Amino acid sequence: MLTGPGGGIGVSPVLAHTLAILSPPGRHMPESVLAAGWRDVDHLRDGLSAFAGKLAAVGLILNRRKTGLRITRPKP
Repeated sequence: MLTGPGGGIGVSPVLAHTLAILSPPGRHMPESVLAAGWRDVDHLRDGLSAFAGKLAAVGLILNRRKTGLRITRPKP
């Protein structure tokens, strides 16, 4: 179960491990997240894109940039 400012959702073990890696402050390179169980960076990108809607439902945003990935709250 993942809880955010807007509620909670169920997640798979791979996504739970991915979010645990992304939860510390700062940006994280996609290669460092592959250890959560992703085949490659493309698989990670597709999985996180599919999961972005669920994150938004609980009040979180997946921020993807060239400098890395991070999970944030939307700005008011």
